[in-house]
Amino acid sequence: MELEISVEDLLNKRKIESDRIEFKAGWNPDDIYRSVCAFANDYNNDGGGYIVVGVEEKNGVAVRPVKGIPEYMLDKIEKEMVGYNNKISPPYFPKIITSEVDNKWILVIMARTGQQRPYKSPEYVTGKKEKKYHYYIRYLTSSVKANPEQERELINMSDQTPFDCRANHKASFDDISPVLLEDHLRKTGSKLAKQIRERGIEEILEDMQLLVGPPELRYIQNVAIMMFCEHPEKFFGYTYVQMTAFPQGSVENPSISEDFPNITGSVPQMIQATMERFRNLFIREKVIKIPIHPFFLEDDEKEAAAGVNFAQTERSLSEVLSEVLSKKDFDKVEKIINFIDQYGVITPKDAIEICEKSPATVRRYLKILIGSGYVISEGNTNNTVYKRK
Repeated sequence: MELEISVEDLLNKRKIESDRIEFKAGWNPDDIYRSVCAFANDYNNDGGGYIVVGVEEKNGVAVRPVKGIPEYMLDKIEKEMVGYNNKISPPYFPKIITSEVDNKWILVIMARTGQQRPYKSPEYVTGKKEKKYHYYIRYLTSSVKANPEQERELINMSDQTPFDCRANHKASFDDISPVLLEDHLRKTGSKLAKQIRERGIEEILEDMQLLVGPPELRYIQNVAIMMFCEHPEKFFGYTYVQMTAFPQGSVENPSISEDFPNITGSVPQMIQATMERFRNLFIREKVIKIPIHPFFLEDDEKEAAAGVNFAQTERSLSEVLSEVLSKKDFDKVEKIINFIDQYGVITPKDAIEICEKSPATVRRYLKILIGSGYVISEGNTNNTVYKRK
């Protein structure tokens, strides 16, 4: 296994923020595993971090030549780590890389954001007596016990992460179709549609906030795979539309039915193909209509619905299908939408107050709105506002 960046970049804290790297002169499991737990919890959503064992530091800088670890200890340490990994609750297994630097061996522990966070770790993993478990988080360049408020935040960050927003660790940028991506951006009227060839898929997805993970290893969110991959079934086993017709009714005579070939492809492709099949097989004159907020309508539909109360606006079966397949959840962001419509802009603080949710949850709501093309963000990390696109 190899590092995503060079060891020299790691030792010199190039390309990675200094608070995501810890140097340890020797193998001290109690201290090291508090940091493993803290990086796995990823309280600041930085993407985890690196613990470099066998390197002394002075004023935050790696001392060269490195102190190193005796080669005979490397295998022993790796075996010990298996036991310590299982002492974390739930078990967590960081990646381990050994590397030769300055003619000596060092051990790099890569602790990425845990998929099952929050994690608790014993205060002393080497202790023999009954262990006291704590949540650990990163605070600046240290690993510290989380206070009660931070614990609640950790739980909110983990339990409410939607599947759509999670990182897909198997997909690569080659799996994204530039044609599907450009088509979506063109239909939504985004200026990004004309920039794909020049800037590339990765930069465009970054602008759409559809990437997660640390800067040196960005992952594509599941929603981008579902929308812009021609074969999402490679990653999600049951990504298809299955249709069965009951000519005499599913209740009256369910024994007589007709199955049709599964419809596959990206979500937009499946919607289009499914509606085409509906038109060919089922739809005659009747149209089913359900109320919808103008937020979910295309621009031309919004203009047609101008001045009409959204509770009276209707949508057809195709729009119902679109929402089912894309899993849009309007209720989560309705308060934010109404606030922006009334005041023009919203800050994260405003959004937290009106939603009465944790900061982590509200950040996800705002990302949903950005990803949908409804709002854009302006300003820096500490002074961000969101407004209509």
